[in-house]
Amino acid sequence: MSKRRFKDYQISGEITRALDNLGYSQPTAIYGKQPFDKQKAELKQKSHVVVGTPGRVLEHIQKGTFPFMRIN
Repeated sequence: MSKRRFKDYQISGEITRALDNLGYSQPTAIYGKQPFDKQKAELKQKSHVVVGTPGRVLEHIQKGTFPFMRIN
């Protein structure tokens, strides 16, 4: 989790570079001022890493769209 959208973007970029070398999927970035439904669809897909701001993560948790059951 990060405090700012820009940090999410930076963190997501760094994780993308690391995961590319390991053969994993791209991280899912969830933060405000982005379409909620698009993020919801991305969360339904298999995400190895989710990066998000506290407010948007909480919103997904409250709406039941954050996939807690798939966390290992």
